[in-house]
Amino acid sequence: MLDLVKPITGESGSDYATKIAMAIDHFLALEEKIQPIPPVHSYDAAMERLMTGTQGTLNLEAAKALFVCSHLIA
Repeated sequence: MLDLVKPITGESGSDYATKIAMAIDHFLALEEKIQPIPPVHSYDAAMERLMTGTQGTLNLEAAKALFVCSHLIA
């Protein structure tokens, strides 16, 4: 919470309490998204996520090729 304590600049007469509350809410929402351990997916789930993540521009063969190439580089 100390990271959130900083001077707020803005127009005079602004509602600083509301701005601070919104900043804290935003910070807490982002903190909830952080996962300490990355998720583990099965091979089939990884292929599906790769194809979905590219909005269908990759078919299964292309996704498999990229997956294999990424493991050769790493």
